[in-house]
This record gives sequence, C-alpha cells and structure tokens, in this order.
Amino acid sequence: MSTSIDPNAPGAYLEALARGASHDVNNVFALILSMSEIALLDSDLPSQAHYSLEKIIKYIERGRNITEAVSEYGNSFRHNLKEVDMHIFMLRFESLLLTLLPKEQKLQVNISPEVKTITVDENLLSRALMNVCRNAIEALQDSTLDDKKIFIEVQRLVEEKIEIAVIDNGPGIAPELQEKIFVPFFTTRNGSQFTGMGLTCAQQIMFVHSGELLVESPDSHQGTIIRLRFPTKTV
Repeated sequence: MSTSIDPNAPGAYLEALARGASHDVNNVFALILSMSEIALLDSDLPSQAHYSLEKIIKYIERGRNITEAVSEYGNSFRHNLKEVDMHIFMLRFESLLLTLLPKEQKLQVNISPEVKTITVDENLLSRALMNVCRNAIEALQDSTLDDKKIFIEVQRLVEEKIEIAVIDNGPGIAPELQEKIFVPFFTTRNGSQFTGMGLTCAQQIMFVHSGELLVESPDSHQGTIIRLRFPTKTV
C-alpha cells in the first residue's frame, strides 16, 4: 500500500524521510539484536565473544532509541489542532509526570484562572512538555540540593499568548552549552536512553504551532526556566 505525500505540507518530505529511515533501520537493528541474543545462549561461547556481543546489544539499544527519537521528530511536523481545556490537560499531564518523577524530587503545578482553553495538537503539546520536563528531571539528578523542585506555571501573557513555564532549581546550563542544546543529537550525558533529540523535537513542535521555546539559565547554579509560548489562536 503506497502513501502519497502532499508536497505543500510543511516538512512533508522531512517527515516521510525521518519515519521511513527509522522504520528501515530498526528492521536491521531487530535482526542484529535477535541474532546476538541467540548467540549469547551458546554455553561454549568464548569470553571475548561474549563481551563483544554484549557490547553490540548495548549499542543496538542506543541505536534503536535514536531512530525512535528521529521518528518522533518526523511526527512533529504534522498537527491536528483542536480546542483543549488546559485545566483538564494539566491534571492528566501532572498525573503522568508524577509516575516518572524520582522520589526525592517534588512537583508543583499552578494554572492561572485566566487560562481556559488553547488551540493545539494535544498529543504534540504533551510530547513537547514531557521532553522539557525530562530535561528538568535529569538536571536535578546532578543537583546537590536536598530540596529538588520542578515548578510548572501556566499563565496568559499580556501580548495574547499562553505560556507554560517549566522551572527547576538544578545546576543550570553552562553558557557555552546554551547555544548547542537544540542541535540534534547533542547531549552531555552517557547512556543509551539519552539521544539529544528531546529539545529539538520540542522546538519543532512549537514551530508548527507558530509558538516559541525560550530557555533561561542566567547562572550556572540558579536552575533553568524553559518557556513554551503559544499564540491564543494557533494557525
């Protein structure tokens, strides 16, 4: 079954390329992973071969996380706008975020009474906000503070925009890194789960909503504020 692409749709070919490449590469990864896991079952496998296969599996897992992130980036080009009740949305999002929050971190959510609804793609908004919050969670892992906090504030700005600000009291972002955080695959962390695509995807999601994503980290030990600003009526 073939799928046609509307060439006039913003990012249509980038979307198709990201999703198609991710799918095909994941098929290759799945074959290598399954064969490596089968080989590890051999009781007579030399120790050096066992070590090499475990390394292959580790890097395949990282590769699959990267292709998943690329696919997510491709999905961020397409949006289905509808009017969303922000109070209900934030209640659901808060419940989801609490399941991911380490026990030593605290979460506070405040929604201004002036904010009622917003016209957005609800799934994309959730994805962008979660990517930003994951960054805050990881930043707080490096904090030496006993009182680790994430504060989410939703308010209406005077210039007819709705802002969702995610504030953490972590170590902040070094000035020399602030220009790199939106570069695809840039990350300062080790581990297969860190792909360096979270803020890249969030920025693209804001772009398709005619919004903006702003990062403030004034001092290396004063935490970080990431602001997602949406026009009250997204086009």
